[in-house]
Parts: sequence; structure tokens; C-alpha cells
Amino acid sequence: MVDSSCVTECDNETIRSSVPSIEPKLNNVFSISPKIFCDEIDVFDIEQYNVLFLGESGAGKTTFRKVLRNIDCLKKTKNMHGTLKSTFKNTLFSINKQFVSVNILDTPGFMSASFDSERINDIMRSVVTECVSRDTMRIDLILIVINGSRLMTVNQLANISLVMNLLGQKSAARTCLLVTHFESRDIDDEKKWIADFTSNPNMRNIMAKCHGGILFTGALEKNQFDNQSLCDSYIIKQCRWNDAFFDKLRGGGSVSIY
Repeated sequence: MVDSSCVTECDNETIRSSVPSIEPKLNNVFSISPKIFCDEIDVFDIEQYNVLFLGESGAGKTTFRKVLRNIDCLKKTKNMHGTLKSTFKNTLFSINKQFVSVNILDTPGFMSASFDSERINDIMRSVVTECVSRDTMRIDLILIVINGSRLMTVNQLANISLVMNLLGQKSAARTCLLVTHFESRDIDDEKKWIADFTSNPNMRNIMAKCHGGILFTGALEKNQFDNQSLCDSYIIKQCRWNDAFFDKLRGGGSVSIY
């Protein structure tokens, strides 16, 4: 269980829960000050992980990062261009009384309407540059983020395949697909999506280089929080999804990013 009293993000942005109706396994989180951080946390007893997000623009990379630390984070309701450059965000979680520090490297999205090898190469170079600047030589989990609310195009498939080829076969064991926009769907929909995806011969190249499995996530629109039943159901699902993410992250193993 994540303890909401012991979670912080490096930018000290305060997050308050507005949906306290149920007690999820993964509680909503909020920041604590650097002073409290230094006084109350043993820095020698913190698990530290680095996570790399890759995917098309608008797939939900940044939204998942926000939902991970704050379950009642709202989905963007206007057209957004997403992350413009590779950026690290650090969040500290308390899971079963064990502190877990997660450094998330969020990257610019590649284009969904066209195959753009130059843009993807630029993104991967920016990943390496950011890692080198922070003296980070390993990545513990790679998430290839795809929008689960629509079919994958030929160009998307080509972009993802190129990314995974650049990462190399050694990264396959620590690479997962993160399927977004599943906030209104249930576990049977998840099973069907997995069955359809893995049985599609066009997806064999992706699955051959993505041994970490498939994770799911979603986020509600602002007006959907007025529906208490929908809200409660979503929080339960997102807690399950977040738990699956942490189980995968802490499962062991890492890869060199360069």
C-alpha cells in the first residue's frame, strides 16, 4: 500500500485529493516539503528506479505520470501538444513502509500520422543526452505508450518498431506496452484487447521485443467526476493498474540506455 503522507515530487507541486470516498490500495499522493523529506526519510533505505516513457504524441505518457502520483488527476480536455523535450520527474512513494523513488524520463512524442525516422532518432538522442547529464546509466523499465481507444496505423507501427530496434534486443525483458484511455472499460475489455493484439500477425515484431507484458491506465474528464459510481469504479481500476506498474517496476533487472 502506498502511504499518501510520504510522497513527494521534486517540483514540490502540492496535490490534494478531491475523491476520498473509498480507500484504495494505492492512495492519492501529495507533496511534502524538502525539510520534512530530510528529517523523516532515511536516504540509505530508498529503492531507486528509472523509467523511460516512449510513444506517439497525445498517447497519454504525461497523463499517466500524473495519475500515478495522483489518482484523481484530470485528463486534458483541450488539444495538447504534449512534452516538448525529454524531462526527468522524480516522485517518492511509500509502499508497504518501503520508500521507493521513481525517476520518470518523459519524452516528446513521435508523430502518429507519418513515419518519421529523423524525429525518432532525435528523441533517442535526447534520451541519451538527458541520462548522461544526470549520470544515469541504467533504465529499470521502458514503457511504450499507445492509445488503446483507436486502432494502430501502419505509420504508428513503423515508428514503434524503429524505437524498439534502436533500444535493442537486450532491453526486451524490461520493456512493456502501456495501453491508455481505458478509464471506461473493464477487465474483460483488457483481456480482449490483449488477445486481439497478441494474435495479430502485424504485431509480432513488437511482441518479440516487448517481453515485459502489457499494462493499462486511464484518466477521467472533469465532468465525469460528478458521477460517483463511475468515479469509484475508476479509482479501483486505477489502483489495480498502478499496483501492476509497481510490481513490474520492482520485479528486478535493468538495461543500459547507451
